Amino acid sequence: MAMELDFVAFAAPVVAIALPSLEILLGIMIALNLGRRYARSFALGSMIFFTLLTIWIAAENPVIDCGCFGDVVKISHMDTLIKNLILLPFALIYFLDKNRGKRCSRLAWYMALPVSFALSLWSWFSLPLIEATPFRVGVHILAAMESGTGGEVETVLVYKNRQSGDLKEFSIDDTEWQNDTVWEFLDSRTIVVKEGKEPEIKSLPMIDSHGIDVSKEVLSSQERILLIVANELEKLPAIPSGYARVVVLTNGTIPEADTEGFELYQSDKSVINTIIQSYRGGALVLENGVIRNKMLLGNLR
Repeated sequence: MAMELDFVAFAAPVVAIALPSLEILLGIMIALNLGRRYARSFALGSMIFFTLLTIWIAAENPVIDCGCFGDVVKISHMDTLIKNLILLPFALIYFLDKNRGKRCSRLAWYMALPVSFALSLWSWFSLPLIEATPFRVGVHILAAMESGTGGEVETVLVYKNRQSGDLKEFSIDDTEWQNDTVWEFLDSRTIVVKEGKEPEIKSLPMIDSHGIDVSKEVLSSQERILLIVANELEKLPAIPSGYARVVVLTNGTIPEADTEGFELYQSDKSVINTIIQSYRGGALVLENGVIRNKMLLGNLR
């Protein structure tokens, strides 16, 4: 873990449900003016905590992505810090505002509490409502891996006129600079003419027991493939019917059980987390390399 708090890793599921639930509840409380005294304190306290946390993240860069908005919105550490610094004064103003305002009925409380926790629990035990990853239904994985475009660069040559001392920049194709009786070489630099575009899916490694990546062979297959992904597999699921191949990708150890009928490969942990955003893992149905369906492991069929 980024902060070397592995000893509290067991609490991750509880925090993953409780934190967004409390954030949703706080939003409802502020919007409906519920429990204003508690909402004011929690809003300011959480903003101070997360602002200090993002200062550390921006300074130390312990993780590539803080995951503040999941895969829906990607923002840099510095942008996250700026966002928190902008919101912090508003949280302070809200904290100092003693005006009680118009209060909602007690019924709003009874609705806010279950709604906030129900949304987090539903997200924990199911796939996201909005698919923000590149592994969407309908995507051809190999085509997405080849969708990037190379950028264009240009080399600029800097020469000094031997007579006047003036500096001038030339392109490689220019021939004037080749007259070394007039021009003296000083420097060269490369400028970006056109930015390149990274592929939508950078990689999907499938490493066999010999250390060979077989991803291209699997993803170019015309067969109907069930691709099971999970960072930790306590046991292999029963093989469902209707698939020509059942491929298992994991970053952990392969369960010591009957593996007949499965193709077992090691993959990258972050890629697996991106493919199926569930701690329990899940599966993709591939037909001609295209993602036709996504499901959790408990919903295999």
